[in-house]
Amino acid sequence: MSESRMREQFEEWYLAEYYEDCKECGLEWLSTELCGGYRYAEPAREWKVWQASRAALVIELPPVQMAQRSDEEATFSAGGNDMRRKVIKVIEACGVKATA
Repeated sequence: MSESRMREQFEEWYLAEYYEDCKECGLEWLSTELCGGYRYAEPAREWKVWQASRAALVIELPPVQMAQRSDEEATFSAGGNDMRRKVIKVIEACGVKATA
């Protein structure tokens, strides 16, 4: 999962949750230090909680299928495994971990 995508989702949520009426104020609260951490303790703490909550989410996918019969079945199996890799990328792009 992409850290930048996860941070983007967190900041969208944070602004909507606390600064719906004053996005400019919320952006100040979400300002960062040179090291990349949040300048203020409240969003820094909530960011850590957000990361921990996302780390706890894991979607387990069925195992990879291996065809051992005909060429047609091997092609179908390869297509299914390709789709599986694409599904993993989409899930992880949403900030959730996927495993086999």
